[in-house]
Amino acid sequence: MFVVNNKFSPTIGNPRAFALEIRIFKFTAYDQYLAEHKLTSHIKLSRFTTPLPLSLTMTTPNATTGRTAILFMDYQNDILDFFPASPVKSAFLASSVRLHAAAHKAKDIVIVHLAIEFRAGYPEARGFFLREWIESTGVFVAGTTGAAFHADMAPREGDFVIKRRRGSAFYGTELEILLRSLDVKLIYLAGISTSGCVLSATQAAADLDFPYRVVRECTFEPNVRLQSALLEELWKTRTVSVDEIIAGLVENI
Repeated sequence: MFVVNNKFSPTIGNPRAFALEIRIFKFTAYDQYLAEHKLTSHIKLSRFTTPLPLSLTMTTPNATTGRTAILFMDYQNDILDFFPASPVKSAFLASSVRLHAAAHKAKDIVIVHLAIEFRAGYPEARGFFLREWIESTGVFVAGTTGAAFHADMAPREGDFVIKRRRGSAFYGTELEILLRSLDVKLIYLAGISTSGCVLSATQAAADLDFPYRVVRECTFEPNVRLQSALLEELWKTRTVSVDEIIAGLVENI
């Protein structure tokens, strides 16, 4: 197994500390909102941004043993076509294709493709907050071209494919048991969108004690400010560049 930038935050794999980090991110944003709009509050939420006490940290699982997995999430035609063409989107897809190709040349890398998909008529979508939208647009129907993976990101022989009915890669799927059965100790995440499937996957991975890294160039979010906030603030210590991970993969060929 290879590890890129082996600098693990003490909060990785610690649900309590991870939840605190999310709250810190939200509190800081709240204070910024007050300042921008010249408002005042008797509550200074960003006071919680002090370092976490040692009692909230846990020993990080040894990521130098076990296997590495790369999760390619939601590279489906319906999703990619939803966002207008742009240089940012093109760069994201190009970086993802590079990572996809490099991963398939490396040894002993677990490659998992995830997609959101429903049967015709959307029987699994009852109660889903996006049901009205997906029914009106006809997206994510099993067997359609739209629900299929982009041609350059399609699964290859030996890859694992997981179809799900909700946003999280872990909720209601066999992903956790698959990763544990394959002795995966470190996860790299790539996908569209950053605030959707990627964010959901990081939260679930933390709750399930899976150390993870987000591949910066292999995430896409149309909201530039939100993309920056997630990569530069919330995941500041948990990202890796596509060049770094590809270099590690090349060493593992």
